[in-house]
Amino acid sequence: MTSNAKSHELYEGVEWTLRGASEEMAPMNNDDQPRVLALAPVPLPSASRSGEASDAPARPDWASAITLVQEAAEAIRYREDRIEQLRRAAEEQTQQHLADLKAVHAQLMAAQKEIEAANARADAAEARTREANEWLGKLHEAITGNLSSIGRI
Repeated sequence: MTSNAKSHELYEGVEWTLRGASEEMAPMNNDDQPRVLALAPVPLPSASRSGEASDAPARPDWASAITLVQEAAEAIRYREDRIEQLRRAAEEQTQQHLADLKAVHAQLMAAQKEIEAANARADAAEARTREANEWLGKLHEAITGNLSSIGRI
């Protein structure tokens, strides 16, 4: 029995299927059912130290599997680090925006106080204007009343 035949015996009774990414893209049989393609595992050529093919069944390549797992773990760590960097940057930006908002709020409150003070000064000026107009009116009456009596003499 060949190496191929032995490796097929390892997977006897196992059916592997290949499906498309989408049912719309899968080729259809005559009965409008998606076609499923059965695949047989392809054994890796196994060689002994002398370079000859051995009759032993193909063994899983654990070193490659571990390398893939390590690469996946490294990719996950990289993504987690990137997420942490983005989270920190977002937090810093949030803090900066909050500080800016507080500064603008303080400026707004100071402007509000200045407006209130200006309005109080305007109200006081209007009150002084009314009082000055009242005195001018009294002065006018006094002048016209007293001077007109002088002119009659």
